[in-house]
Amino acid sequence: MSEKALPIILWTRLPWRVLLLLFSFLSSLFGLLAPYFQKEFVDHLTGTPSAFEIPQLVGATSYFLIALAFACLLLSQALNQLTNYLGSREAVISQRHLAQMLYEKTLSLKVDSLSSRPVGEIVSLYATDVPGSTILLEQTLPQGSTTFSPDFGASGSEFLMKTPILPTVLIMLAVSVLNTALAFRQSKFFFRYKQIAAGELAL
Repeated sequence: MSEKALPIILWTRLPWRVLLLLFSFLSSLFGLLAPYFQKEFVDHLTGTPSAFEIPQLVGATSYFLIALAFACLLLSQALNQLTNYLGSREAVISQRHLAQMLYEKTLSLKVDSLSSRPVGEIVSLYATDVPGSTILLEQTLPQGSTTFSPDFGASGSEFLMKTPILPTVLIMLAVSVLNTALAFRQSKFFFRYKQIAAGELAL
């Protein structure tokens, strides 16, 4: 079951998986562009020369720059919500496939093998294992892409905003270590919750 579940989760409806990652990447991209246009807005007000003089080339005004910053922020949040929606939708569709596979597998088992298992154990497979196996689509792919895309894009923003790279890298490393530690801690809570839920259903 587990060998067949992973290809279903990753490769079934592949265009939708790619679209999910694309929306997540675009959300991170617009999220990085918003502070850039905010900086250009402040530089335009104070008369500070721009890094690439993009606003001067297009004849942008202060109002136009702050409007661009707001539009980028709005698009980033909208694409983030759309990514979460697509992840939840694809997770539900994958759960239907996995539940059907598990149901057909249960029907094909011999009677003596079923009699040795409590009903709660079989029910717990549907209630906890099937939703838990699609957590990759519902949370890991959207949130992972949203987390790592700004890390790669931050290197490019160093040149746009003329900020020192060493403090930025140190902060990125600190945040990555903290996120990793919290992820391991959360995975332990999730595993413990899964054990308790399966035990309750078995009882």
